[in-house]
Amino acid sequence: MAREPIARTNEEMVDTQIAARGVQDPFVLAAMRKVDRALFVPPELHHEAYADAALPVAYGQTISQPYIVGLMTEALAPDPNDRVLEIGCGTGYQTAILAELVREVWSIEIVPELAAAAKERLKRLGYHNVHVLV
Repeated sequence: MAREPIARTNEEMVDTQIAARGVQDPFVLAAMRKVDRALFVPPELHHEAYADAALPVAYGQTISQPYIVGLMTEALAPDPNDRVLEIGCGTGYQTAILAELVREVWSIEIVPELAAAAKERLKRLGYHNVHVLV
């Protein structure tokens, strides 16, 4: 089975892989447009950052497929006043999207190295409403 062409930009990824497949919540789409997936994939996979596929990150873990992230986030129906508990922070991609939508995100990660890297990445990107725990 042939793979779909990889989007060239985060905006194109959201438009062609997420919105075009039925995710309609304007706040979810705006959050996904703002959070650049390329910042959350390993450097050696930057050429695949906008693929509609889960990608390996480290320690046997993956960053989720963008469409699934959008679908799950829309199903959550986040409210700006919510406090969210996320299980499995990984690189922090879903965490950042949630942080754009809710008051506070608490994320638990089982792999200490992933948790430390995600915590630093999210801090560097200016997410002060996120707490990453091991």
